[in-house]
Amino acid sequence: MDRVKGKVAVITGAGTGVGRACMELFAREGAKVVGVSRTQANLDESLAAVTAAGGEGIVVSADLSTPEGAQKAVDAAVKAYGRVDILVN
Repeated sequence: MDRVKGKVAVITGAGTGVGRACMELFAREGAKVVGVSRTQANLDESLAAVTAAGGEGIVVSADLSTPEGAQKAVDAAVKAYGRVDILVN
């Protein structure tokens, strides 16, 4: 545990499947996670799982196929945690 403690990880596709699993894993390993996906309801479920396990994170609903969506995700991570250390996409 704590392999990425204190790091900030932006994880795309975090609403379901592999992205959600990565979000949960990185949080368990000590990272602050920023989950990104298009569907807010799915993101809320992912964040609930993270926080229920004692992790810390935020979620951002954004379409990463556009530059604006990608910038929204980065801006949210920097605003919340001051930086991005890890990108999982």
